[in-house]
Amino acid sequence: ENPDIEKNRYYEGYIKERQARLPSYTRFYRKRLEKIESLYPKKGNILDIGCAAGFFLKTAQDRGWNPYGVDIVPFLLNFSKRPLKLKTSI
Repeated sequence: ENPDIEKNRYYEGYIKERQARLPSYTRFYRKRLEKIESLYPKKGNILDIGCAAGFFLKTAQDRGWNPYGVDIVPFLLNFSKRPLKLKTSI
């Protein structure tokens, strides 16, 4: 089988798992952001290195941050750009 197809299946599974457990992950991401906000109360730009599909960045955006993410996996970045409409790049 084509290794790229196999990788994409893996990444699709990752996205589906995150979506299925989004409330739980969102609570976890909010706790991270609360810690960041306790140190930097003025919201501004936030960079996520290794952002994957961008779920943490979406939570940050919803809390008033200006998110930007980088990752090395184009499949995941396409998800972050299209449905989530985030600014991400390789």
